[in-house]
Amino acid sequence: MKPQLCVVGVVLTLVMLASPVEAGLMMVYEQESYGQPGKEAMTVYMDKDRMRTETKGGSADQVFIFRGDKKLYWMIDNRKRTYTEITREDLKKLKGKMDEATRTLDEQMKNMPPEQRKMMEAMMKDRMPKQPPKTVYRKVASGVTVNRWICDQYDGVIGGEKKEEVWTADPGQFDLRPEEVQVFDSLREFSEEFSKQGMPFYRIEKEKGKKGSDYTGVPVRMIRFSRGKKVERMELTGVQRKEVAPSLFELPAGYTKKEMY
Repeated sequence: MKPQLCVVGVVLTLVMLASPVEAGLMMVYEQESYGQPGKEAMTVYMDKDRMRTETKGGSADQVFIFRGDKKLYWMIDNRKRTYTEITREDLKKLKGKMDEATRTLDEQMKNMPPEQRKMMEAMMKDRMPKQPPKTVYRKVASGVTVNRWICDQYDGVIGGEKKEEVWTADPGQFDLRPEEVQVFDSLREFSEEFSKQGMPFYRIEKEKGKKGSDYTGVPVRMIRFSRGKKVERMELTGVQRKEVAPSLFELPAGYTKKEMY
């Protein structure tokens, strides 16, 4: 399971109750990795140009805060009381380091004996490619009910192999404001500095083909596959309009900054 984010403690709750609040949006997700025990609960808070994601379950106790106004995000580890700040420039540098490492490895492999090179290529088969191939989404069903939403179902295919199943609902079924839709777009654009695949679950598509998408709507359920087997599921279980304290989108006091690399 990807480390994505976390749960607030009693102190933060008290601060939240004492702080001025305004109506935001809360989205609740459930996620699991097939073959592993337990599930994780993920809660997303959205307001204007920012998003907070809390993940709890198993060993997960993390918070992810995206600040579109600051063009950065924070990954917060509540267990260790640390946080990592990541900017667009950080992602560019990290991607540059990975690309350089890949080029160096490729050069080294050219000088290896054929058998050794073949063995190394087999070991590196699942590494991240230089330019990840685009996932092509094909609609396979309509009118499918997932929880309380009516959805279209898509298969996400790369090179003829199914990598994802995605169920999406028309945005009209949700109480979404324009600025909240923009948060999804901003987060995806931010992540694309690192990967052109972006963050497929954190996106809302109103028109097919917008920004390279092959599906429309709000993702409600996504199942990922690897070599024909299900490996991970993420599902939206509830959406609620509620008051959100501005303090939820700030760093907690007393945490130590941890460098990304």
